[in-house]
Amino acid sequence: ALSGGANSIYIGLIRDKSYQIFRIYTQRYDQVYERGRLILATRSKDYDQKPNIQDLWSGVMYTIKDDINGMMIYLSKLPGFSELSRADFLNLIRENIFTIYTLTTINLFLNGELFFMLNNGIQYSKNNMSTAFGQETTEKIFY
Repeated sequence: ALSGGANSIYIGLIRDKSYQIFRIYTQRYDQVYERGRLILATRSKDYDQKPNIQDLWSGVMYTIKDDINGMMIYLSKLPGFSELSRADFLNLIRENIFTIYTLTTINLFLNGELFFMLNNGIQYSKNNMSTAFGQETTEKIFY
């Protein structure tokens, strides 16, 4: 058994390693966040493209798929997760995927707008979310 001090050091090392892995995984979102802040600072409206619905849906589906695959890689690298069986790991992911995804993207909601870039280069803005999911769903997310 570890003493209190050694236990604290061990927990601190696990926490620090987990945070380092998290920072690597979330670099993409940090770049999009900075882009959103710049757009707000310059009051530019260039980001709010009006793509056709097929391009929008395709972008949403491929981006979410890629993000979830990346999230699974990220989570598998966290201390202790390699000890889980594949079935337990996948069950944990299934049960918590939306919570994890929300926590990694929440700061892309800035000043009543969404600054999320899809893999196909489309800015997934509030207007584009409304096009994809409808006004009612979008309002529930934003308000």
